[in-house]
Amino acid sequence: MKEILPALDYSSEEPLYHQLYRYIKNEIETGRLRPDEKLPSIRSISEKTGVSKTTIQTAYDQLMIEGYIYSRMKSGYYVSHIILDEVTEDEHEEGKGHHHAQEETAMPDQLRYHDDTSFDFIKWKKCSNHVLTYKTMELLTDAEVQGELELRQGIAKYVYQSRGVYCKAEDIVVGAGVQQIMIMLCVLLKKLGKESISFENPGFMLSQNIFRDYSYDVTSIDIEENGINIDALREIDPDIVYISPSHQFPTGAVMPVAKRMQVLNWAMENEKYIIEDDYDSELRYTGKPVPALKGLDKNDRVIYAGSFSSTLLPSIRISYMVMPEPIKEVYISMKNNYAQGCSKVDQLTLSRFMKEGHYQKHIRRIRRIYAEKSILMSSIIKRKYTDVMDVVSSSSGLYIIVEIKTGRSEAEVVEKINAAGIKATSFSHYVRGLKRKQRPMFMLYFFNLDIERFEEIMEVIADIIR
Repeated sequence: MKEILPALDYSSEEPLYHQLYRYIKNEIETGRLRPDEKLPSIRSISEKTGVSKTTIQTAYDQLMIEGYIYSRMKSGYYVSHIILDEVTEDEHEEGKGHHHAQEETAMPDQLRYHDDTSFDFIKWKKCSNHVLTYKTMELLTDAEVQGELELRQGIAKYVYQSRGVYCKAEDIVVGAGVQQIMIMLCVLLKKLGKESISFENPGFMLSQNIFRDYSYDVTSIDIEENGINIDALREIDPDIVYISPSHQFPTGAVMPVAKRMQVLNWAMENEKYIIEDDYDSELRYTGKPVPALKGLDKNDRVIYAGSFSSTLLPSIRISYMVMPEPIKEVYISMKNNYAQGCSKVDQLTLSRFMKEGHYQKHIRRIRRIYAEKSILMSSIIKRKYTDVMDVVSSSSGLYIIVEIKTGRSEAEVVEKINAAGIKATSFSHYVRGLKRKQRPMFMLYFFNLDIERFEEIMEVIADIIR
């Protein structure tokens, strides 16, 4: 076993764990540490160098994540088998510089202002590495059609603790994004004889389009300041109503408890179903978190739908629903006709991410970060640009709603903002034939933008609107 005695610079701004990580990585890349060679224990390095065990553990963890070392249960850490390019040190340095230059010039316009610090890639990679190291036998089999059991158990625990929704793992179905969940619901509800559905207006168009494609009678109900119009709901009397009571999309309106009880009573009295889209419910920046409608449901009339895409990464396509008993019975009878479209690796990684408490910490962190971004973006508009735009809503979610005051069209403004590398969508895109006149507005997404460049970003947008 080779001794590891790095020359650590305690006066350097580079953290000690990173110096140690860099030293061991270099020993491996240069061949001084050979494949399958055992590394000194964390305790022995600590005793010889005086560096804390936590610092050494962090360095080892980073080396494991990057695949330089691996661990054996109750045995220790060993050097991995890796393939290294046979280049000289000069060529290596030159290559690194050339690659970096390519990255700088090749950055897409849509990433120009983006911030990649909101997501903890290190912890996610650590959880993924654990799955790939210790769950290899599970990965050799097909994904569970209903979703991996350990993930469903984690979701059941999370929605109870954070949203007041009591359910069991067998009540939950996991899918690859909202679209797969909605398609599944279309089939299940048709089996129960349901033919008509009403959506909030404005509302989420993807789900509306899916139900329309499956030949449902789709209607829209205009929302009021505090959610869907109950009188209109009773008048239309659909078999199903689709609502987002904790964060109405796109307005951000919150449905009060009294109105929630009215919707639940309507469903109970008429044997109807409610699809509760709990979109971005965790991302509320003013007041206390609002419990889910499903938590008030004593008669099993609410289908609760949630997603991890907006709180984690758009590329992590994991959504889920909590099924009432009658729908679950239909699902069980036909689930083997389908395949699971969601990556098993992603499911097991997310399960571990939740089990270790990282997801809950992540939610608290992004809630703080996004609140700061929302407040700052809104304050810049109010301080400098009220001649061209106003903030309509900024209390929750991944965006603020902005009103255009210069007479320019939504379509023109949104197209130019997106061309500048900033995500925006037209508010009218989510509206179907509102009776009242609609102000020209757009949704300006801040969640993935660099807060240090907000002044510059808002100046770009103001110039577009003028």
